[in-house]
Amino acid sequence: MKLSEEEEQQLRNEMSEMQTKEKEQVLELIISYEKKVLEKGLKEGLQ
Repeated sequence: MKLSEEEEQQLRNEMSEMQTKEKEQVLELIISYEKKVLEKGLKEGLQ
């Protein structure tokens, strides 16, 4: 899912207000999601 520029800015603003532990958890979720999307794309590309 691609975020609009406005949504990306909102995410940056919200993350800047978070505590370090919360930021780490959000980044882990984002990275995990990106890995799953890449894996799915690779599988589909190999078919």
